Amino acid sequence: MAAIRLTVCVMVTGAGIFPAISRAGDAAAPPEPPAAIELPRSIGLGQVAEEPLEPFVPKNPVTEEERARQKAVTWFLTGQLREGRDDYAGAMTAYRNAIAVAPGELKPYQSLVTISFAQGNRDEATKYAILAAHQSREGVALARGLAGLLIRTSETQRAIDLLEEVRKSPPEDMRPVDELVLHRELGLFNRLVLKTDQAVEHYRKVMSALEDPDSPLSDEERDLLLGDAGKTYEEMGKVFLDAKLADLAVKAFDKASEFSKAVPAIHSFNLATVYKETGRADKALEELQKYFDAQLQSKGREAYQLLADLLKDLERSDELLGRLEELHDRDARNKTLSYFLAEQYEQQGHLDEAESLLTETIGRSHDPRGLVGLASVYRRQHKAKPLLETFTKAFQLLERFLTQADDPEVVARMDSDTRAVIDRYRELETEIAEDEQAMDGLIAYGHELLAEDEPKLEFVQSYLLGKLSAEAERIDAAKEFYQLAIDMQNDPPPQLFKELGLALTTADRYKEASEVFQQMLEHTSPRLQAAGVRIEILWLQSHTLEMDGQTDAALEAIAEARKTLPDNPLLHFQEAWIPYHAHRWDDATAKFEEVIDAYKDSDAPGAAKAVRDSRFSLSAVYVQQGNFEKGEEVLLVVLEQEPDHPQVNNDLGYLWADEGKNLEQARGMIAKALATEPDNPAYIDSMGWVLFQLGEFEKAREHFEKAVELERGQDSTIWDHLGDTYDKLSRPEKALDAWRKALELEQEKPHPDEKILSRIKAKLPAEAAAGDPGN
Repeated sequence: MAAIRLTVCVMVTGAGIFPAISRAGDAAAPPEPPAAIELPRSIGLGQVAEEPLEPFVPKNPVTEEERARQKAVTWFLTGQLREGRDDYAGAMTAYRNAIAVAPGELKPYQSLVTISFAQGNRDEATKYAILAAHQSREGVALARGLAGLLIRTSETQRAIDLLEEVRKSPPEDMRPVDELVLHRELGLFNRLVLKTDQAVEHYRKVMSALEDPDSPLSDEERDLLLGDAGKTYEEMGKVFLDAKLADLAVKAFDKASEFSKAVPAIHSFNLATVYKETGRADKALEELQKYFDAQLQSKGREAYQLLADLLKDLERSDELLGRLEELHDRDARNKTLSYFLAEQYEQQGHLDEAESLLTETIGRSHDPRGLVGLASVYRRQHKAKPLLETFTKAFQLLERFLTQADDPEVVARMDSDTRAVIDRYRELETEIAEDEQAMDGLIAYGHELLAEDEPKLEFVQSYLLGKLSAEAERIDAAKEFYQLAIDMQNDPPPQLFKELGLALTTADRYKEASEVFQQMLEHTSPRLQAAGVRIEILWLQSHTLEMDGQTDAALEAIAEARKTLPDNPLLHFQEAWIPYHAHRWDDATAKFEEVIDAYKDSDAPGAAKAVRDSRFSLSAVYVQQGNFEKGEEVLLVVLEQEPDHPQVNNDLGYLWADEGKNLEQARGMIAKALATEPDNPAYIDSMGWVLFQLGEFEKAREHFEKAVELERGQDSTIWDHLGDTYDKLSRPEKALDAWRKALELEQEKPHPDEKILSRIKAKLPAEAAAGDPGN
């Protein structure tokens, strides 16, 4: 890695480079620093003394504290030298030794935190930042600095945990203002991860201290606490408003107005948001108009959306277009207003007006807000050529934001206009995919570009046509355009293969998906051969190969992935899941037990889930083998550890229902699972089955019918249960239809369960059972 350069000004004096070591380490003797080079005794000009010199005895002997200080200086300078030679391991050892001698000094901690963070070792960086914070308020500042770095790398929860740990064990010289600054930052960080209640708790303490007339804070400390006072108060006001604490929000916004340059208008906007949340839409509208009268743009799209929401609350939505047009006449250069007005034109069917306004506003610029709006109009007009061109331009401008938009922390830091255009782009992507006429036109236009003597279909256009086709479930078109995009690049992005492979997987075209993943694995591009990329694709390929019935090939794929990451819980679990899915019960049992033994005491990422899922699967294996007692024992272990986990409540409840025991307890446990995931077809089936066993057949029918209507409800067991219920309700034709469907679904599996097949066939007439292609 690149060398880390830390500039440290050092003056070596009698006190060393640590002029104020607060306390020497006395818990254990630290290692001795590197020995000095032994020189010959000299009396000058190279002459060696004939007589041995008498040892020098200083008038004031060196104390143990001073001796420890000298050792610390030596270790710190040793660390600096090693760091300069890129020997980071050696440097860190030296810095740790300096801390062992002088734990109260900051510089070694700073170096350890810097190196650890640069190497990606967050745990180590956090550990030394916390240790520094326990020593002094300067160490607290170091911890806050690290928290800021973590925020910039979207590790907000880690930053929160760090500052909370600092608060628990503050240093002796911690001042009240230091603790309040921590509360202020924790308020902001918790808001970023959408933890409003925690943010409110911290901001309350800050507001209380600032409003306290007897507060010990000096003017300088108040400035330190507030930073940009207007923004800080406004931020607190927004959090209080989100928490429905209107009085506190108004107080914060009032204080913000004292520091804002555009005092009346910004304050009026903030008050409008408060009045809306407290059900006073008419008063909110009055305040919002003051903001509009000032012709400000600082609140962006949020102001116009607030206008639309208020008019809707007042049942006066018919006024929106006229009000927006009036505002536009007065402020025609306001692009945000123009785009919002065009959006309203489009929603009300005035497509020509929307297109004209958008085209005029965009001009020669490349504003994604206008391009997304224009693409939406072209979609409604079914103009394939301008739709593809405009949608492509919008994607190219938004791509960086779209890749981050699944991270709530990143989204929380975006301004409202950026969030709005990303949300609108994604909505438009779905609208295009669901519009059959628009998709027909786009695919036809793509083929038209390809048919020219010199094909003019560009890479990004081909990629987007593939992506839209996949979302529209036009898998053949998706495969064609994705493959074209791949072939256009010498170094194609991994996401092309991954997205195409997943689209084929979703369409149950497992063989083709495996081939796409294999194509990527065989590609010579260095980017595609990177270890992390290959491991993910091998993991995906192992799944598609197994789903295609190629169990041995699937095991080879996951074994190759595990060679690079042998201790990864996810890969290890996958190696057990493959034989489980293939009904190789003995192999699956051995592998699941291996996973449990390997990670049951591990805190590695994914370890707990791998162990839990292995226990669920292991229980299912025992049940398949007829060992209900062992299957129950495994689930009871999970239940004891996680009594509220929905799956263990469902699985154990279903097992008891299947055995016809503990039925009321089973019903309660399955109800707990359903409360967490009310649309999970497996949980709905479990409740239906326990009701069936209790003799409540009509209620059971309602559950089974609901389950099979869900997307993931096409399962042979659920249809079999539904057939049994119809049979109990004396509806024989419906029962036969359900059993036939159950048989069909089981026979379609790569590894049909012979027990399930036999059970279903026994309920069907001989001619229906003979439909098994395996017979």
